[in-house]
Amino acid sequence: MSCSRVQGLGDILVETEKIVSVMFCSIDVDSSIETIKKLFGYSMNPKRVEIVINFDEEDFDRENIESKFFKEIPEYTNDVKVVLSPKGWGYCDCRRMFEEMFDVSTGEFIFEFNDSFEKITLGYDELISKYSGKLVWLTVDEICDVDGTRQKWHELFDFPIVHRKWIEITGKLCYTNSPASDTYPILKYAPELVKSSGIKLVHFPGHIAGDTIAMEKNPNSNGMCHLIDDESYIHNKKVLYDNEPIYFHEAQKMIDIPRVRKFLEINPEYKV
Repeated sequence: MSCSRVQGLGDILVETEKIVSVMFCSIDVDSSIETIKKLFGYSMNPKRVEIVINFDEEDFDRENIESKFFKEIPEYTNDVKVVLSPKGWGYCDCRRMFEEMFDVSTGEFIFEFNDSFEKITLGYDELISKYSGKLVWLTVDEICDVDGTRQKWHELFDFPIVHRKWIEITGKLCYTNSPASDTYPILKYAPELVKSSGIKLVHFPGHIAGDTIAMEKNPNSNGMCHLIDDESYIHNKKVLYDNEPIYFHEAQKMIDIPRVRKFLEINPEYKV
């Protein structure tokens, strides 16, 4: 067990060994509280779970957030961290917000989440812990087919779980705000790094992947992140490789995965 000082919602020295940091953005404190309750409630051992939440600094005050958390969920506040950051491009700036949350996280695995879900497999943290010490991507069986249709590629990585070493080595969880499609090529290029977590997650999306803030700042985008043509928006720009622009899936194949495989050659104990 390691001893760490939890920041944001307390300043108490506690013994923790976090197997997973669950990270999500929120625009509603009450909704985030319900999500926190359910995430800890469905865990086998809440002390192995850390929750990191991002709020827009323009709309929220840390003191008020923490006061409400202390009142509504006092038993969990030492295992919750709050990050306040600029609203930026709103939903379309989620990638930056997740990077800021990662910087304060301590969990061995990073679980990119959403501030709304129906239920998750009881003991999901125990299922993740089976891969402790291994550099691996874990897929989730997302159940969101209210209309009877399912897109398997979308479900696998809509709520990605990855060992934090991947992020430390590559510098990112993924390139854009669409982890489902952004990380799916890993199945093709590095299938040995992907395992099923055994976790089932019931989640019914409440909106399309667009944003009014993006629409206001860049009308040509119609609120869709991948159509933003503003030079200040970096999350849809191609990567340079040998001075040539390449697509993100090509960057995974030619840059990210080779780096990870090199790490695994040097550190074989991380191999699945």
